Amino acid sequence: MRSPPVVLTIAGSDSSCGAGVQADLKAISAMGGFGLNALTSVVSETPGIVSQVRLMDADFIADQMRVLFDGFPVAAAKTGMLGGREQVLAVAEIWKQRGHDRIPLVVDPVMVATSGGRLLADEAAGVLAGEVAVDGGEARLDALRRDVVEQHRVAGERADMGDAVAHLAGADHADGLQ
Repeated sequence: MRSPPVVLTIAGSDSSCGAGVQADLKAISAMGGFGLNALTSVVSETPGIVSQVRLMDADFIADQMRVLFDGFPVAAAKTGMLGGREQVLAVAEIWKQRGHDRIPLVVDPVMVATSGGRLLADEAAGVLAGEVAVDGGEARLDALRRDVVEQHRVAGERADMGDAVAHLAGADHADGLQ
């Protein structure tokens, strides 16, 4: 019997289990994979309310990733909520050392909760784009998950689900960015 592919999710923990590593692990399992997680944060929330966010120490995030890369044959990885600048830099550094150029990476730039609560610090957004998504001007990721509704929220606009569906069915989806 063949072993399931090992997939690492690098994301926050959602206490209501509707998002974050809990949702990622459910999806990985449902697709026949073996899920691992490196926690970046712990969020106290329910659908509609983000009460508190606690970011993990950057060194602890890096250690989790090193231990998992050393102990398992990671076949793919996904980022979710990274939180702050130091957390993003820690993930980017370990990714450069252990995963870059050999493991597919999906970047899910979680910035805002469904309730509207901010989950990515403003100063971390540019670091995420510059350190995780690109390397010396070359794309480093295999897929970028775009949440059109989230993009509208960040811009302070009202999200229209019809526009979001039309966008996802358009050119960006066709050229490999989801």
